[in-house]
Amino acid sequence: MLKLQNIKKTYGSTTILNNINFDMNNGDIIGLIGKNGAGKTTLMKLIAKMQRPSEGTISYNNQDIHINENILTDFGFMINQVYFPNYSARQNLEFYLKVNNQNQYLDKISDILTFVALEDNKKKVKDYSFGMKQRLCLAMCLITEPKIAVLDEPFVGLDPVGIDQLIQLLQQYAAKYQSIFLISSHQINELKQICNRYLFLNNGEIKELKSTQFENRQLLTYTNPIKDMQSIKQQFDFITHIDGNTIEIIDQEDNLKLIQNYIGNDNTLLNIKNIEADYISLFK
Repeated sequence: MLKLQNIKKTYGSTTILNNINFDMNNGDIIGLIGKNGAGKTTLMKLIAKMQRPSEGTISYNNQDIHINENILTDFGFMINQVYFPNYSARQNLEFYLKVNNQNQYLDKISDILTFVALEDNKKKVKDYSFGMKQRLCLAMCLITEPKIAVLDEPFVGLDPVGIDQLIQLLQQYAAKYQSIFLISSHQINELKQICNRYLFLNNGEIKELKSTQFENRQLLTYTNPIKDMQSIKQQFDFITHIDGNTIEIIDQEDNLKLIQNYIGNDNTLLNIKNIEADYISLFK
């Protein structure tokens, strides 16, 4: 649905993004990870048409977004969101829809305010907590029921309760609409709760990471070599590696029990080594 091909972005002689290629399809909830200055916000601004790529194309349904007008009507953005502090949440949403010629969603304002748990009253945004302001920005992103939502660091500045609330809102929306989400964040533990794909930006280049890199694992060592290794690996998708007399599995409830039931009593489990997910090294 959304395709980035050979994207390059330079400022003068400095290359910010280089040879960026990836697709986003229905149901994808993608975590965009990278150090400060890696180019995450720049990449999102290219998708939002706030900037143009120096090279390459970004296409939505096979149409170049930087050539075709009004192609972003299916998109919602939470990137440096602008709101008026002296307006109420309702007034901000009304202004946002009218200035973007999307008056057909005016009757959705009450629903979206209820969804993000903001009281629909005359309280001005300047009197909101930071978490409430973030939820207003999310409402502005989702009010048009976008097929693609792009959120830049939505968890920054939120306390644990605020993070929890935001994650629940994103989970509910994604389940209801099957929208595509691209979410940048340094907070891997939060992304793990909602994302099904992960992209890592480093030195201007991007690569896709396996979701298992963000899971704690267990290394199981048995007395004898494992029989039918290929069959076991095909049957249990939580196995990350199997070789000789060892099996590495994702450390989640019942995974160890399932493996033990399958192998039986003929091959004794000698040792269990817990392996913590090493995603911190990505930022070094």
